Parts: sequence; structure tokens; C-alpha cells
Amino acid sequence: MLSFTGALIDQKSPEQLIEGEWKEVSWKYELAQNTHESGSELSAHQIREISGDLKIHKAEIWKFSKNQLSLYDQHGQLLTTLTYYLKGRGNILELKSDGISGEKYEIRQLDNETLELFLSFDLQIRALVRLTFKKSEV
Repeated sequence: MLSFTGALIDQKSPEQLIEGEWKEVSWKYELAQNTHESGSELSAHQIREISGDLKIHKAEIWKFSKNQLSLYDQHGQLLTTLTYYLKGRGNILELKSDGISGEKYEIRQLDNETLELFLSFDLQIRALVRLTFKKSEV
């Protein structure tokens, strides 16, 4: 009984797991088959159409602290700071800038090493952007 209780205490919440510095390792655009799987990749034209509206697609490093997300380029230059909220059961990441709701990401994987986010678009085509990050060594 004590070991089971100890295991529960050692588990981290999504809020605890997401804190820290995450480096982008991949950014993949895909056609959406349905809400739980991804399909084929998009054309260059479709990618330009989607990424033109994204404010954060140039960030290489995401640093999460208590409800604050700082975005940096590959040289460590601060690009912007946003407010973030984890919604649902910790599976939705909502970003806000100046109190205005921005992108909402589905968190597909979050552990001590990997953060995988999906951003859905419903333009003329149903598309997904899959962002994968690895936690930086501190």
C-alpha cells in the first residue's frame, strides 16, 4: 500500500511537466484524416497559406514558467512572451497575447523528455501542424 501511494506522489501533473525549456526538433504540416491520426503532407502552397497566420512559427525554443511562455529564435534572442493555460485534463495548451486568445494546441505527448503538440486548421482543407520538442538539459 505504501509503495502505491508513493508512486502517486511521484507522478507529475501536466503543469509540472511542461515547465522548463523545450527545443523544437520538428515541425510537420499534414493533411488531417480525422482528429486522432495524421495523413499525407501538405504542398508548399498549402504550408505558406497556413504558416502565414501563425505568430510563433519562427520560435525554436519555448520556455515555460508559471503561466508564462517565452519564445526564442535559434540564437537565443527573445521573440515574444505570451500567457499560456492548460485546459481540459491538461491536454489543451492555449496561448494568449495581450489577453486575446490565440492558438490552441492539442497536447498529444508530454513527459520528462518530449512535448508533442498538434494545431488543427479548418481552412479550405483540414490540416494539422505537428510540433515536436525535446526538453533541454538544465
